[in-house]
Amino acid sequence: GNLLTDRTGIDVEVVPGFNGTEEIVDGKLVVETVEELSAALEAGRSVMLAEDMTLDGYIGFDSNEDEVIIDLNSRTLTFSTTGTALLADNSDVTLENGTILADHMDNSTNLAAICVQDNSTVTLDNITMETNSTAIFVYQSSTRARIEVKDSKIDATYFCIGTNATAPSAANAEIVVENSELTSDETPLLINIPCDATLTECKLNGVSQGAFVRGGNVVFSGCEITQAYEGGDYESVADKYDDTNWGSGNYAPLAGITVGNRSNDYQYPTRLTLYNTTVSASGSHADYFPAVYTYANQDEGLGVTIDYDSDCRFDGTFE
Repeated sequence: GNLLTDRTGIDVEVVPGFNGTEEIVDGKLVVETVEELSAALEAGRSVMLAEDMTLDGYIGFDSNEDEVIIDLNSRTLTFSTTGTALLADNSDVTLENGTILADHMDNSTNLAAICVQDNSTVTLDNITMETNSTAIFVYQSSTRARIEVKDSKIDATYFCIGTNATAPSAANAEIVVENSELTSDETPLLINIPCDATLTECKLNGVSQGAFVRGGNVVFSGCEITQAYEGGDYESVADKYDDTNWGSGNYAPLAGITVGNRSNDYQYPTRLTLYNTTVSASGSHADYFPAVYTYANQDEGLGVTIDYDSDCRFDGTFE
């Protein structure tokens, strides 16, 4: 309609999808349709889902002034895109209180459903997430990207939490995981850049590795880290990297934790600290795989340091 006024200095905002009424709960706009959800997120607003929803496209957060909270409200948010579904750049985003499904992604270890870029924090709080790819990644060449996972459960085909080492490698990345369970058909935690990571009271269950720490400063406290390879080719897999360089990603010796590097790339130091943590090579072929496998870069200052306290337990050998 028409707005008639004899006053000046009046600003009128047209909000797409706004039907004239809004329900706000704890500062979050309650959304009932995908159209309302998309419009609110594009405007940088925090939301609470009233229904299960499926997002077909890509959500990008770029230079949002305020943190955006996506409260799933015990609902399920499905990402149906074949690539990255959410990317935060110079923005802070929290997804909380519900289930995320990202099971339509292309078959690539270089993809992640959620990516964190420059000067951004993405938090998963009380989230159950399932994906046929990688759940959440520090984006390539980022600066000051931070991932937080709290009271959550992630089940991924490749990596639950990872970093992308495409040159130039990301700088000042941080990963904080608390009271969460990470399960992967490959490696739950992949760190292959200089990065500070702290995991507290977590369970990591992997097939290739329980965790792969190829660089950075990583601390586990009160964690259970398990690797179990059940493939029929276990003997050849166990010996594959005895006399050869490691590949990219998690193409490296299988173990409860694989630490360090054996290649011409990934030239940075690695420090691993364990407190009251159990590391296991388990399953039918546990005798073929160590609890901890270590190989250090040869140049000075680029080696491996491992510290652990008397409360740690290792079910398997050190190699």
